[in-house]
Formats: sequence, structure tokens, C-alpha cells
Amino acid sequence: MNKFILIFLFFNFLFTSCNESLNNTHSKEIESNESEDEKRIAIFIKPKQINLKKENLDYLKRYNNQYAFDFDLLKNPKLKERIIQLIGNENFKFMDDLTGSTPAELKNNRFSCWIYKAHDACCNHSIIDIDFKKNILYVGICINHDYKLYSEDGSSSEKLKEWCFCQ
Repeated sequence: MNKFILIFLFFNFLFTSCNESLNNTHSKEIESNESEDEKRIAIFIKPKQINLKKENLDYLKRYNNQYAFDFDLLKNPKLKERIIQLIGNENFKFMDDLTGSTPAELKNNRFSCWIYKAHDACCNHSIIDIDFKKNILYVGICINHDYKLYSEDGSSSEKLKEWCFCQ
């Protein structure tokens, strides 16, 4: 009988200590992930040009819940010109080569659409966010986990911050 009690206590102690060790390891992982997120700072790059052409983009409101490629989002001359002014030709070519998208979202007078590379969405993707009230275009680009955020006036976009930090 004493042997059974000792064996029970031994395995109970072993199980409890292993479980605590796993919990401590998991909590350390969470702490280290949180500290990495805190280190990431969202810096919005403002274009060097002072006099940007800021064509009205209100026509995009009618594409709510439609996929970007169904209405050729990046082919529209007004939007294309503003994006190129903001991020440059090379980054625009990267965006234009992306093959997937989420449905466009219109919420609180803001338009946003996430565009990604099929089968590689975690590493190569971009987002467009437009504030219709202020007529400001924001673009986020992620190339191989390297995030760059752009804003026509240097201000920040909560949508882009959310996009950047949730990845």
C-alpha cells in the first residue's frame, strides 16, 4: 500500500512540475511576443512632393463589398496616379503584381482594401485606406515581412496600424 502511495505522489509531483514548466514557457513566449510588438513603431512616410495632385476618389464608395480585381482598383487612372505619387513606381509595380484581395470595405466614410500575393499572403501584401472626409490616401506595403506605411500628409491611419500589427 505504501508503494502505491509513493508511486502516486511521485507521478503527481512529476505531472505538476511538468505542467508548471510548460505554463512558464508559454507565458515567456507571450511576454517576448508582446515586447516585440511594443518595439514595432508605425512610422508613416510622407511623399517628398509638396504639390500632390489629389483627385477626388469618392467614386470608390460604390465598390463596397466588391473584390478589388472585379473593378480593377489599381487600373483607375486617378487612384493609380495618387498611389504612384505616394509610394513610387517600384512599389506600385509590386502592388500591381499581387493576385488576391479581400472585399473592399466602406466604413465611417473610409474605404479600405487588402491586396495580397496568393499562396504567400503572410509575407507579401499591401493595403489601401482612403479617408474621404480629409481626401487623404494611405498605403501600406509588406515585402518579405518588411512593412512600410505611407500617408499623403504624414498623419497616421488606425486601419494601417491595425493591419501592420496584426500580421
